[in-house]
Amino acid sequence: VDHGIGALPSISLALMMLETDRADEAKALLEQQLANLERLGYTLYSLIIHLALATCYAIELDETSWRKHFETSKQLLEESGQISRDIAVLLEQMAEALCQERPLLALECYPLAIEYLEKTGGDEGALHKLRFRQELTTDRLPREEREKWSRK
Repeated sequence: VDHGIGALPSISLALMMLETDRADEAKALLEQQLANLERLGYTLYSLIIHLALATCYAIELDETSWRKHFETSKQLLEESGQISRDIAVLLEQMAEALCQERPLLALECYPLAIEYLEKTGGDEGALHKLRFRQELTTDRLPREEREKWSRK
């Protein structure tokens, strides 16, 4: 990659890999593109790359790496104001990957996924599914955690 726009096909390929359960391959490609873009000082695709990497680490249940990329993503979301269906999809994939083994982490993702799906004009069926899964995940928490979460 000699310039930032050259990363777009690789990022698109990585997103497709995530959709087809090839997270390891996606992660390697995304890490390479992130390093290249950072070296070039090109930040346009940083948000989507960090979100996609957070999704890869959620799938692996690597909480430390997930947290790093998730927090970076949240900051970039706030700063950039970017809105896209890819953002909502990645947040949903993240939540789904975490909901069984790390429900508290999933509950950090679901509200953002819902928010971004609403911002993109997502259909009511998809929104209902996300809200229902968030509720199911909340119900799986121990009572004291569930009460804390309900107060948020």
